[in-house]
Amino acid sequence: MEAEKEFIEKYLKVYSGTQGLLPEKMEEFGEWYSDQGCLTREQLYQIAYESSTRSAYHVRKNPVDRCETVTGNVRDLEDDFSQ
Repeated sequence: MEAEKEFIEKYLKVYSGTQGLLPEKMEEFGEWYSDQGCLTREQLYQIAYESSTRSAYHVRKNPVDRCETVTGNVRDLEDDFSQ
């Protein structure tokens, strides 16, 4: 029971900055992005599905090349809201 309490407390501290994703998953997604410079539609879908199945549905409605273009362009944006 104590281990569960520690687990919950640990992740509650970081939850607000993670969009509901575990920090380990966010790190994995960040590595994909850093290595490739963009995300594939399937990778973007996985991220969206982790945080919201509704968002995942919308990702699948976009063409493959659009997902890669949009995620690749994020690095060029300076506006935090747009990112």
